[in-house]
Amino acid sequence: MPRPSDRPSKHDNERPDPGTDVHTIIRAFCDVFDDCSLWNATPFDLMLVGTRHAAGPVSEAAFSAAWRMPALAGRLREVGFEEPQQIGATFIGDSTYLRALTGRTPSLTDDFPQRLRPVLARPSLSDPRYGIDRAVTELYHGVLDPSRAQAAFLASDFVRRLWPRTLIDQTRPLFGAQRIINQVLWEGGRPLRRIEDLHALLTTTTLRTLPLWQLGSDEVTQRIAEASMERSGATEYARGLRALAARDYLRAAAHLGESERRGLRGATVRPLQVYALCLAGDLDTARLLARGAEARDADEQHFWTWMRATFGVVT
Repeated sequence: MPRPSDRPSKHDNERPDPGTDVHTIIRAFCDVFDDCSLWNATPFDLMLVGTRHAAGPVSEAAFSAAWRMPALAGRLREVGFEEPQQIGATFIGDSTYLRALTGRTPSLTDDFPQRLRPVLARPSLSDPRYGIDRAVTELYHGVLDPSRAQAAFLASDFVRRLWPRTLIDQTRPLFGAQRIINQVLWEGGRPLRRIEDLHALLTTTTLRTLPLWQLGSDEVTQRIAEASMERSGATEYARGLRALAARDYLRAAAHLGESERRGLRGATVRPLQVYALCLAGDLDTARLLARGAEARDADEQHFWTWMRATFGVVT
């Protein structure tokens, strides 16, 4: 999974690398593997997994083993898998769902390689008409919809047979985080526009990587800032984002304030400092700093409207 800073910006009328009827691939895969399933790596990269009647369920200890290895756990956190349960939240569908999804599609075979070409009568997940044809667009978003996927996960015989039973219920709420992951990977971090999502992550989960992504940062950026000997506006800002994701709100406000004093004038600097102070309980200072703040675009307007309704902070 690419970090958000590595991912090119996408918009709702674009699809990556359109022009391949991926349903033929899914159909062929499910013809070979009885237990075919589809998983969400990013909104642009889906992963097929296949077994032939694998036995289970896997024990929670075995499933979670990678997170007990410090080096591997660090890499998993970097790409967004901070908890084993998050793997389950990438579930899209099992063999029953995939066979229904591709019911009208012939399998891709060596004898018929041209089946990879899109067919107008058969929309697929990488259809070039995405954003133009409503049915194609709805198909794509319906497949990736975390609410649908959550229901499918909880109802799946395949999941109940293989997944650690203790983790099934723990996976349920993380489909909400998966929705935010999809959004961030799709459009990048927009903390002012998506302040409700950022606030939910910080106040209802222990996740740290996803809040960093939502703030427009990532582990690589953080390591560079932390290794830097200089204290510029940019490095102070990066440290402020790290502290905010770590729920160290007073420290976050201090770094964000220092970044502004050192000349950084980004649109998110003062708003996030005010927000961090509110989370730290220092509403008086937050209200003082918010006075006279201008909403220069729709994202800032949305943020300050939310701050007024949530914390009583008025610009």
